[in-house]
Amino acid sequence: MSGGGTLVPLMRLSYKFSASDALFISNISLATVALLCFIVNFRKKHPKKKDLDGKPAGLLIDYNLAIVMLPMGVIGSATGAIIP
Repeated sequence: MSGGGTLVPLMRLSYKFSASDALFISNISLATVALLCFIVNFRKKHPKKKDLDGKPAGLLIDYNLAIVMLPMGVIGSATGAIIP
């Protein structure tokens, strides 16, 4: 879903941005897209999960998985930023 690996070189080549400016714009645009996707999908029901009456049940976003994955992603990012 994200395109940070292509946005930065594309902006540097096409628009002649410096590396820091291209990285900043890439991060802002990816964060904006992620926030908008979250807002759109926040309360959507999962299409394959049904309750006893056959109605859609369960949220599309698995928040339990996000709670488990987010700390590991933050730790990995911080470690990658510290280790050259």
